[in-house]
Amino acid sequence: MSGWATNESEEHDRIVALTAQIRLAYPDSNHPNWKTYTNHPDQKMGVTKRDGTTVYPDIVVLETPNNYLKIISEVETAMTVTDDEATREWASYASIGTTFYLYVPRASVATARDLLARHSIVIAGLRGYDYDGSGNLKINDY
Repeated sequence: MSGWATNESEEHDRIVALTAQIRLAYPDSNHPNWKTYTNHPDQKMGVTKRDGTTVYPDIVVLETPNNYLKIISEVETAMTVTDDEATREWASYASIGTTFYLYVPRASVATARDLLARHSIVIAGLRGYDYDGSGNLKINDY
């Protein structure tokens, strides 16, 4: 994210927060022991990989009180749906062995699909986002 323009970084952080509210708002009545953490703009909940390194996906959902990892999600912008992101982050997150959702701008869904296929990255779901006529974030499953 360090190479992003300030407005790109701010938009990313806004979409991370909205995605957590719209799609991953835990706890809820079906999952009272789940808790959602966002790692932007500040890192709040790391995930330790099998090799011992800690990563900070944009959104982390844990089942408490034992902090059992349930879901990780990564939010990309039009500038970050790239080969580098696919090989560096998406593949890393997919290898963790939990449910992994990737959120990309709706206009970048085809590119993201191609990158996932090219690098043999298997995820639980690809989701595209955009804004409706009222400026509200919409998220669709692909």
